[in-house]
Amino acid sequence: MKAKEHWITVFVHGTYGPSLLLQPLSEILKKHKEEKLYKIAQQLLRHKILFRRQFIPTQGLNKVEKCFAKDAISSSIIETYQKVAQQTKSNENNSLYAFGWDGDLNLKKRQLESVKLYNALCREIEFYKKKSINPKIQLICFSHGGNICLNLAGIHRILTEQSQKIESSDKNEKKTLIELKKRIKESSDKNTKFLSNDTSKNLHIDKLVLFATPIQQETESFCLYPFFKKIYNFYSENDLVQISDIASTRGKSKRKINTKTHKKKIPRITQIQITINHDLQMNTEKKTLAFYKDYLTNNIKANLNSILRGGMPFPKNPYNPGHLDFWGVCLN
Repeated sequence: MKAKEHWITVFVHGTYGPSLLLQPLSEILKKHKEEKLYKIAQQLLRHKILFRRQFIPTQGLNKVEKCFAKDAISSSIIETYQKVAQQTKSNENNSLYAFGWDGDLNLKKRQLESVKLYNALCREIEFYKKKSINPKIQLICFSHGGNICLNLAGIHRILTEQSQKIESSDKNEKKTLIELKKRIKESSDKNTKFLSNDTSKNLHIDKLVLFATPIQQETESFCLYPFFKKIYNFYSENDLVQISDIASTRGKSKRKINTKTHKKKIPRITQIQITINHDLQMNTEKKTLAFYKDYLTNNIKANLNSILRGGMPFPKNPYNPGHLDFWGVCLN
């Protein structure tokens, strides 16, 4: 009988909702030396009532049963995932983890969180190896949680390359690698404790699943690194938030990973557009005034609802998922 595979599945959330407004506001206040207001904005970002609305209420890498209170908004979703996994993946032992972070809309902070996650994954692998278990790793990410995970490939390159000088023909890739090297040095001993052992050099991710991740020039090249055995990128043409982040990148955010620069197709990367087949065309046989009124009302409601879900204003199909719809999709 074939032995069961052991998987470590890690959920990584995206930018913390209130920080979409409060983080840029706090940066403006800091720049203009409004110290009192800046401190208030920072306190609001960390307020326990607001933070509980985040998917993962505990920071760092923790087993799910340790970091989720019964009243946390994601506890029921995780329970559902566990039940489905037990039924559909009977040949696997799955240990569920969650990685919580500040959720700030800030490039540097995401890089620092990437160092923490890399170190924590090495720590957990060491734990399993002592039990003679060689686990596979699956990362399931929402929004900017995906960019935190993409940075792991850059950290791995820094740790495994013997040359101290970083070389790359891609200027964006080179700049990010230099930044990640700085973040490793800036991190505390606690967050780099496992970066010097053999586990850190042999680490790889078997499956990376991205949901509504803003594809940015700082991390896009990492998608092509063999550090990731498989990448699945889920996106929607109705996702406005995914392409709107210009605050935490040096360029623009995209929905799809660019693989056209490579002559050969990259089988490790699969990109899936999520769409909902909903017929919005009018039935020409019904031309009563009441029909036109209902048709117009329903379309206005659908478009407003699309915007509230982080979707595009007046899209071709307002029923396609917006950014917030992926919040639940990535956990089911």
